[in-house]
Amino acid sequence: MVDQPAFGVLGPLQVRAADRSLRVGGTKPRLLLATLLLDANQVVGSDTLVEVLWAGNPPSSATANLRTYVSSLRGVLGTAGARIAAHPSGYALEVAAERLDLLLFEDLVGRARAAGRTETGAALLRAALDLWRGRPLSDLPASPAWDARLRALTQARLGAAEELVATQLAVGEHACAIDGLRELIGEHPYREDLWQQLILALHRGGRRAEALHAYTVIRQQLVDDLGIEPGQDLREAHARVLAEDTLPDPAVSSSINTGVGAGTGAAPGVGVPPPHQLPADVADFTGRAAAVATLTGFLSAGERQPDGPPAIAVVVGPPGVGKTALAVHCAHAVRPGYPAGQLHLCLGGTEEAPADPADLLAEALRALGVGGAAMPPTVHERSALYRSLLAERPMLVLLDDAADAAQVRAMLPGSGSAVLVTSQRRVTELPGALLLELDVLPPGEAEELLGRIVGERRVAADREAALAILDACGHLPLAIRIAGARLAGRPGWPLGVLQRRLADEAARLDELRAGDLEVRGSFERSTRRLTGEAATAFQAFGLLGRPRCPAGWPTPCWAGPVPKPSWTPSWTPAF
Repeated sequence: MVDQPAFGVLGPLQVRAADRSLRVGGTKPRLLLATLLLDANQVVGSDTLVEVLWAGNPPSSATANLRTYVSSLRGVLGTAGARIAAHPSGYALEVAAERLDLLLFEDLVGRARAAGRTETGAALLRAALDLWRGRPLSDLPASPAWDARLRALTQARLGAAEELVATQLAVGEHACAIDGLRELIGEHPYREDLWQQLILALHRGGRRAEALHAYTVIRQQLVDDLGIEPGQDLREAHARVLAEDTLPDPAVSSSINTGVGAGTGAAPGVGVPPPHQLPADVADFTGRAAAVATLTGFLSAGERQPDGPPAIAVVVGPPGVGKTALAVHCAHAVRPGYPAGQLHLCLGGTEEAPADPADLLAEALRALGVGGAAMPPTVHERSALYRSLLAERPMLVLLDDAADAAQVRAMLPGSGSAVLVTSQRRVTELPGALLLELDVLPPGEAEELLGRIVGERRVAADREAALAILDACGHLPLAIRIAGARLAGRPGWPLGVLQRRLADEAARLDELRAGDLEVRGSFERSTRRLTGEAATAFQAFGLLGRPRCPAGWPTPCWAGPVPKPSWTPSWTPAF
């Protein structure tokens, strides 16, 4: 980084001396100074200066006023290391190159070109571009007399930025080149040559999927905005990326030429950290040892080929049985195998309107760094980009509360990654998927869970009441957790108090509520999508009470492990 010059025109007009800003008062003195600085060390005609100051309507005293303004400026400029010299035809501001950002910029660019496409050349170009603070003289009224000079400056800056990108590619600084190209494309969105260089940089940087997406963005923008297809050079670059061919060596390329291109928005993943979206693991997760072993073994990244099909596991079961808790617990267990990231999406399968795949894909792509105009407009395009990004960065994807297989299918990666799905429906239409059905907890694990929430000593001190509470909860994890939360919040309650409250079947669901947890709401959401006749039949089955099963018959999962009937489960899950 070079020292800040005393005079600046590459942005708002700036005058400095001894590391402090000097005030130049009045619009006309500032316009005069700016005009002289734009052509520093050259004579600027008095006619030009009068035109700038009075814009075609000079007073009769314009020449005398001009001399007054020059005189007032001389007092300021002397302390900043410059002087205004009078000439028969006008005035010249004399200043050393290192004291004016415009001259210093031109000097640094010239030295960079002499150094060639080397690390030294890149450093000089960066120093030159760092001098720019915005649009030249942006704080002053525009003047037609400046137009040619300002256009030349703008082109010089663009040429330096393009040369820096080419130099960075030549020395292997692909990430820096990508950032610079994105900035240039934002300023010149219809430059095909810039997009071609971006595709080159992404591909050479090992980011093939992003290179392909960059072409998709440019082509869509060209077609939508201009009604044309990309030019031959850009199409050839795209074809080479598709074929995994070697793109032209950037060190051989000359400075980027003017062309027509398209698109805005950020390339996927640029500057975006890997997503780690898993919810917190359940601190008091209990039991399910066989299910945990099955899921973690199946999802382990080390057990599969990187280019093989994705591992898909589906955990199904009635509401409140602990599907999400199991999925999150297992996802954390295998997380080290997916350092590229973990995505978590709630599909809202039990809501009145399940999440739209288009919205889910947009949420996932934003987490992967795709935003703004780079977001594809259709479900098909979003799904294709999603698969492309995950193909090069295998991740663990947790899809919670799926409505059906169609909703899940849009979110499946193409290869390498793992997908863990939870659903109340038996989703069996996904090829190669592991289906794991959860039942209520066995008696020992149900008692252990209650003890971990309430306290083992408290449960052991009144084990008969504890078992009765578990029986009333049907050994359903959600119901046990709610009952345990109520007891934990009332340490002075004997367990028998809650036992007696739960004994009233008519009020039992009202008792199984704690904060935002409730059994009734969970099952109402699960039955919301039933048709009228199905809902009536479901309610009618609930009135039958707990059946007595002949010896040797399997006990229904909702019946619970205790043989004697004690509760008519109005929330009986229907499969």
